[in-house]
Amino acid sequence: MELQTPFKLMKDNLLLTKSGDIWAYYKIKPESIATNDLDKKELNKRMMAFIYGTLSKYSELHLEMLPKDMNLTERFTQLGKDFADEALPIAKYYANETVKQLGYELGTITNEEFILGVKLKSFQYADSIKTAISSGYDQFLQKTFSALGYEATINETYFKQFANELDELNSTMITVKGTPLKENELAYLIRYNFIRNIQHDVLKESKEHNFYKLTDTILDPSEKGFLKLENDQGTSYVAFIPIGALPDNISFSHLFETAQSMKFSVELQIKAEYQEVDGLNGLNSKLSRLRRRFKSTTQEAHQTGDRDSQQNLTNQILLDELQNDIEAGKSILKWLACFVISGNTKEEVKARSDRLINRLSLRDIEAYRPNADQLPLFYRLLQGNSLEGNKNWLQVTSNEGFAENLFAVSNRLGNNVGWYIGRVDDLAESQSLEQSIYASRKIVLFNPTIANKGIKGAKTDSPHIAVTGETGKGKSFLVKLLFIYMSFMKTKLLYIDPKKEIRNWFNKVIGKRELGEKVGMLNVIEILKSSDDPEIKGAGNLLYEMITDSVLQLGFSDGSNDGVNLADRINVLEVSGLELPKEGDNPDNYSDLEKKSVALMIPLGKFCEKFGSNDSNSYTAEIFDEAWIFNVAKSGKKILKSMKRVGHSQNNMLLYATQSVADISDQNDHGQFGVLFAFDEPSEREAILNHVQLPVNEENLHWLSNMIKGQCLFRDIYGRVGKIAVHSLFDEMTSSFKTINKTASSKSEEMYR
Repeated sequence: MELQTPFKLMKDNLLLTKSGDIWAYYKIKPESIATNDLDKKELNKRMMAFIYGTLSKYSELHLEMLPKDMNLTERFTQLGKDFADEALPIAKYYANETVKQLGYELGTITNEEFILGVKLKSFQYADSIKTAISSGYDQFLQKTFSALGYEATINETYFKQFANELDELNSTMITVKGTPLKENELAYLIRYNFIRNIQHDVLKESKEHNFYKLTDTILDPSEKGFLKLENDQGTSYVAFIPIGALPDNISFSHLFETAQSMKFSVELQIKAEYQEVDGLNGLNSKLSRLRRRFKSTTQEAHQTGDRDSQQNLTNQILLDELQNDIEAGKSILKWLACFVISGNTKEEVKARSDRLINRLSLRDIEAYRPNADQLPLFYRLLQGNSLEGNKNWLQVTSNEGFAENLFAVSNRLGNNVGWYIGRVDDLAESQSLEQSIYASRKIVLFNPTIANKGIKGAKTDSPHIAVTGETGKGKSFLVKLLFIYMSFMKTKLLYIDPKKEIRNWFNKVIGKRELGEKVGMLNVIEILKSSDDPEIKGAGNLLYEMITDSVLQLGFSDGSNDGVNLADRINVLEVSGLELPKEGDNPDNYSDLEKKSVALMIPLGKFCEKFGSNDSNSYTAEIFDEAWIFNVAKSGKKILKSMKRVGHSQNNMLLYATQSVADISDQNDHGQFGVLFAFDEPSEREAILNHVQLPVNEENLHWLSNMIKGQCLFRDIYGRVGKIAVHSLFDEMTSSFKTINKTASSKSEEMYR
């Protein structure tokens, strides 16, 4: 292969090469599959194997997974449009600090983008002999003119002859959620090869369509095993790491999944060529020659009294399997898979390359960083270059084996724009939350206020959020983190706090202030107590005795604290001390405390319902921490049900935190929670998997049992499910949320583990 760029002309998502080939490029929306959902992965492979079989009518494929800059600064700028006016300074501070801290740890924050290129040769689509001759003549002229130093002129109308064929290809791409690239996107795809890891303006680079400018970079292969890229914008180092050999059993090779699991950005590109079966150079002829060679080797071993080598026996078995695939009508592909690592220095790229190669070796996949092949691999992988003539680093599999690479599958979770709440956790098992967090570069952004806004692609319009799990697993930490971030937004908040924790950590931060003389319902009772009328005085004394030192103090005060107000943007209601009777208990047998608790629930429920429905133009949210206490009594359940009914129509959201998934899984609640966070609860693991819609099997049950404090299953508004590690970037928040303080004994216990 000549080391030259193949580009001739672009039109929409089509690329014409200097050799007269047409390539069509598509952006593929990845299917989200949880790391441990093996059943869904197998379904995806079967579907992709069918697609690869369907595409066999075309000659070549180009599969690309590229790291796309998420541009967090711009995303938080968009989020900032919904910051509350009174919270603007502090919201901006935490937004900026989030971008800064994540950038410091992870560098450029990226997301995977999947591209599929399909090669079409012009002579394949001639409608008549005359057109075929004309097409061949055009190619002859192209080659002749190029040899003489001239460029044959081809305008954009050249692409019109492929309209019908492209309609058919577009229909196939729809089945894998593929959309044709726009011309600017295709231009940037080409330019990206020459500016990997060099600071650049994506929008500016996308607008440039001149091939000379798109390729304007010095390629320096003088450093063995590396390629240096240099232009006016900067310098970077790149290493191409091709697959040398796959294991004999390629099931679960999952190359694209491995690339995504690394802590640094990794590209993966695969060029694949469909193989002809018949003919002199067809697969059947090649297999016959190989079979004779292996048979000869076996005979020589027997003649000398030696045993046939295990490798020769394995080769014969694999040869038979390939022959069976051909006879079964499966498509056979020859393909080159190459990982691409980039960095600021040669040392950085080498360290990352070594880590990737070691990770692949754990799956019995051989990969190398070849000293002499860096520049040829760079050119081979350019868009529009063919795999024809390549003899190095090749694999041969059926379309089913090719599907094992798991192209266009991701386990990303959360919203495209939102507050950072943690990382997608790829580890099957970890010793600490910190290990899970710092082993992943897949950040999780979450905005609780958008679920009912008709988001395109969302699987639910329910605004409600359920947080479930055993006490001590991190449920309350997540709820408080969400509460803080929601307080920065244009949202009216009501927090039902059963443990007085909100008061405690706010008091630590802001202290108590004297607000002047105030009066409340207790002052009314004091007036009743001092009445000259004996009956009124007696009623006042009775009410005072019932309220003093009882749970009813939650509803009566002397005015020293502000009461709840429908007009206030943030309200916190403390409801500690409630003792509610069970739903089936006879009211005649209620204790005094149970009667008072039930009495309090009625105004509490009415206020919550009124809070959520008072102003449908304002987004409102109620947060029920430890909501299980409301489920033990019929009156408590009525409160929660009334809140869920307010929901979508009134622009209201309920965040419901409880210990058991059974609290939100009855028939009446089915589908009413759009977003789910499920922490482990040993006695409910099967119910938890059903709750988040994952298969109940031994692998998933074991996966769930290995979750530690701070890890949970998360189902987002798009219906995607996976494990995340909840994480706060800010020490002041983390320390405020603590519910347990370590003692000297607990610290020493951890020292010697």
